[in-house]
Amino acid sequence: MLIQLKRYVSILLLSPFFSKIILQIQLVPREFVTGLAIFTCMPTALSTGVALIQLVCGNVALALAVTLMSNLLGILIGAFLDITVLS
Repeated sequence: MLIQLKRYVSILLLSPFFSKIILQIQLVPREFVTGLAIFTCMPTALSTGVALIQLVCGNVALALAVTLMSNLLGILIGAFLDITVLS
């Protein structure tokens, strides 16, 4: 259960904050850094989220529910996070 909780916390809370760190990296072209920052604000893919939980013999139904919820929320608040982080 603790492994699942850590995974969900990292997906929903920590990943978007990594975009602030990524934006500080000086890479050329600058669009590459912007793309990485946007990528970290998006939730995981459905197959990846469930497959990782299956590997550790976790609660697959809960993994599916959280992955679906984070993807739906990603649609709604993804643009807001991108604007907030990139401004």
